[in-house]
Amino acid sequence: RTGDDRVNPDEEFREYDIDPSWADEIQDFSEAINNNKEIIEGNLVDAFKTMKLVYDIYCADAKWKKKWGLANNSS
Repeated sequence: RTGDDRVNPDEEFREYDIDPSWADEIQDFSEAINNNKEIIEGNLVDAFKTMKLVYDIYCADAKWKKKWGLANNSS
């Protein structure tokens, strides 16, 4: 600890106009496929976990859950 820790800490806010993450990920994936290389960032398990998270978020909304007949049994 340094200084007077009874006050609010300094905050920094950053905003980005461009998000190249999807383009970068697609580029890495296509290079791996085209050059027969190992996929370094992300894998099938990561993709499954992401889709499960999205599904569970939809299930958390009662209206969406009822409208689309969703069940919380994604595993």
